[in-house]
Amino acid sequence: MYRSFSVSNFRNFKSLSISDLKRINIIIGKNNTGKTSLLEALYLHMGCMHPELTLKLLNFRGIPGSEASAKAIWGSLFYQYNIDSEITLSATYPDNTKANLSISLQQAPTSLVEIKPPTDGLIEIPEKVTTSAQLPLISERMLAYKYKHRSTESTRLTSLKLKKSELNLEINPPVTDNPFPGFFIPARTQLDPSSVARRLGELQVNRKDKPVVYALRLIEPNLKSLSIIPIGPVSTIHADTGLTTLLPLQLAGEGMTNMSEIIIDIASAPKGIVLIDDIGTGIHYSVLHLFWKVIFKLAVKLD
Repeated sequence: MYRSFSVSNFRNFKSLSISDLKRINIIIGKNNTGKTSLLEALYLHMGCMHPELTLKLLNFRGIPGSEASAKAIWGSLFYQYNIDSEITLSATYPDNTKANLSISLQQAPTSLVEIKPPTDGLIEIPEKVTTSAQLPLISERMLAYKYKHRSTESTRLTSLKLKKSELNLEINPPVTDNPFPGFFIPARTQLDPSSVARRLGELQVNRKDKPVVYALRLIEPNLKSLSIIPIGPVSTIHADTGLTTLLPLQLAGEGMTNMSEIIIDIASAPKGIVLIDDIGTGIHYSVLHLFWKVIFKLAVKLD
């Protein structure tokens, strides 16, 4: 989906450019060299219509959102915490078109001024401006998202607000669909099993779940099928391995859980992108070559 990608003023990257990207790309390097930061930059560019992904990155890193200044909330996104700079994420697609996303912090309004029509035909300049309501802004700055692809250009402004002790992001204009589907599987955050089950259910309805079962049989040869079973308000994936009862997938081991998430996301993103942080976690080395074969086959089939 990407042929090249460049980053400036994001995380620990003052400037970075990658060219000649292929269908499958593996990023390697020592600790603290920016591997995850590069995936996060790609994630933000993929979700160019969704500024709320900036807060999700904090959750991925294990940083809780709280009432704080713009620098405390968003500062880590900017190179050397310089919130006066502009983040630029640029990509070239296979058709040689370019898509640019710029992220910056702009001064936010602190109050709303009530404008009333004149009642006596006179327009009076008041001695003192009064406000009708104070905006419940948490941050003194607004996050500005500017995206441009071909002749299309859009700008979204966001403001942080506190509602029932939870941090909320107000986006104007409202978000729209992304140009293509995509997923980011972080290394640290435990993913919502009901969300994974929902995506598997969509694959099963369209009879596109066979690659998932095939891949999981690399780890558990006795696997017969996968079922989605509600337990209380939450639906989870259960595996039929020939036992007297179905087994929740989480109890089948870390490898089964991680592999299922990866294959389900790939199968759910035709003509899209899947970013994976620490892809081999929990998967035994003896089946890694088969695992990669499944990924390559799916990537080619689903483009």
